Amino acid sequence: MRIFRTAIAGITLSLLAASASAQQFPTVPDRTVIGRIGTGSGSGPSQAIPFATLLTNLASPLPVLNGGTGLSAASGTSLPLWSTGATGGPLAYRAIVGTDLPNPSTTTLGAVFSLPVASNSVLSGIGNDGVPTLATTTGTGSVVRATAPTIAGPTITGPSITGGAAIAGTVALTGTSTTLLSAGRLGITTPVLNLDSSNASSITGINIVGQATGNGVNITAIGETNVPIVINAAGNGTINLNSAGTGVVNSFRNFFINHDTNPTITLGSVGGSLAHLSTPGTSGLAITTGGGDQVNIVSTASANRQVTLTGSNGGNPTIATTAGNLAITPAVALNGGLTTPLAKAQGGTANTAESWQYIETLTASASATLTTSTFTSAFDDYVFVFDNIVPATDSVGFNATVESGGSFQATTYLNATALTTAIDVETLSTMSNSAGKGFNGTLFLNNVNSTSVNKFMTGRGVLAVTATFVPTSINVAGYWNGGQGAVTRLRFQMSSGNISTGTIKVYGIRNN
Repeated sequence: MRIFRTAIAGITLSLLAASASAQQFPTVPDRTVIGRIGTGSGSGPSQAIPFATLLTNLASPLPVLNGGTGLSAASGTSLPLWSTGATGGPLAYRAIVGTDLPNPSTTTLGAVFSLPVASNSVLSGIGNDGVPTLATTTGTGSVVRATAPTIAGPTITGPSITGGAAIAGTVALTGTSTTLLSAGRLGITTPVLNLDSSNASSITGINIVGQATGNGVNITAIGETNVPIVINAAGNGTINLNSAGTGVVNSFRNFFINHDTNPTITLGSVGGSLAHLSTPGTSGLAITTGGGDQVNIVSTASANRQVTLTGSNGGNPTIATTAGNLAITPAVALNGGLTTPLAKAQGGTANTAESWQYIETLTASASATLTTSTFTSAFDDYVFVFDNIVPATDSVGFNATVESGGSFQATTYLNATALTTAIDVETLSTMSNSAGKGFNGTLFLNNVNSTSVNKFMTGRGVLAVTATFVPTSINVAGYWNGGQGAVTRLRFQMSSGNISTGTIKVYGIRNN
């Protein structure tokens, strides 16, 4: 446009200069020139010609670009900005085309070439001839600078990586931050995965090794020769191992549970079935404390009978077997009583409604009396087994008194004999004080806890008579007739003198 205006101004000034020497110009409207638009009829009066009319009626030679010397194309021809009609009519404008401009160079401005948009491509350069080139962004290989760049603290906001991103080679993250790497929906706020490298002197870590089919994944501590792995839940959360899998959890080394108070191992099972604590093959099982093995469970091949332990809510816990009897060898040491079922008769069934429980043994050693412990509500009936009760004095009797109402009763006894101060055990007063020839037998005392019946003592015994040592059988039958209150203890004594030697075993017959 600047060239075009210059040409128009030149034409205008030329016309003005030519006319100025001939006459004085009249006053004309704004944006017009003095001239004559003819049709080939010769000279005539001048006119005020508007710029628009002038431009549409300009004739050859056609004005050109490049300061009036013409804009040369590659062929050296002049490139006009206008063209005439087919009959030599008025001039017509045209648009500048690519051939109106020369090719550019490193020192000369020129035309600009274009390329169509292509997918997966970027502009890679423009040649000296102005032709641009593209490069593809797909394929293999690395995109790097001539030297490896250092990227310090970049901020990448909202990147979108679709279709999966693969990084080949080694990637190293270096730094001392509590959030060196955080990954998750909310990023650092609540990450799914977080790497904490804030310990400035840390040298340990975790190594994860993928394996071939069937070999799983190896997670190993690294950094030193001996490196523990610490796994912590948050707060009172639990740690679940293989909760979604169906395989077993194996430990190939010792397993320790350390807790400040009452460490507990709980074995749970689905549906209330038995939980199993098992060992492989023929291995046994030992329960060990600081003093060594306390309980050993030995493996038995093809075992089909087991010992069962059952607790009780208010009753007695039980030790039983799934079949057969419970064998305890070589011996059992008991600090309390032993309850055993009454033996079954030949061809009969065992009496499981009642059982004898050992309570205590009364041992004589020049003793004035032998007194039982207090009777309890667990037993209404008691049994006394006498083994070689020998008096210190020859030719004496043997008897028993009951405690009721807090004191031992000394009167109102009824016996098969005339004795009223005690229950008569040896009725003839003929017991020998010879060693090994004392009283032996079994006596029963019934209903000791009742408050509505008398407490009878019955039984049988045998002893050696004084001097002749002839064995004599004794039937015992007697009771305290002074009341029907509960009897709380029983006391044995000689009619005269002490009890030299012998024992009395006390059993209770369980009520249920």
